[in-house]
Amino acid sequence: MSKPQESATLFRAFADRLLVHKDARGAYETFAAADMVQRNPPFGATRDSTIAQWEKMTGLPGSRFVIETVAMDGDVGVVHFRGQLKAGEAGAVITQHDRLRCGKIVEEWAEFSVGAK
Repeated sequence: MSKPQESATLFRAFADRLLVHKDARGAYETFAAADMVQRNPPFGATRDSTIAQWEKMTGLPGSRFVIETVAMDGDVGVVHFRGQLKAGEAGAVITQHDRLRCGKIVEEWAEFSVGAK
């Protein structure tokens, strides 16, 4: 398997574990570097703060996340998904970017469009 294929496979596994299986701790501890930098202020700045925020969101009984696309563009993985924290309420469309280095996520940032169903 080529390096780009390995990165794409790794990133898809990360997205599935985080969004489909709602296993934030497992996803980040497996696929992100311990010194990962988070660029989304609500998630803090570190891997641990990112895990804590995702655990709050995925732990809500009505939360759901639907992956629409997962792709690699050079060293950046991009996952486009819809998220909803409470059933029946508007959610958001999210595009999350994760920079990979040596098979680990080292930086993460995202764009949100709130109000999507």
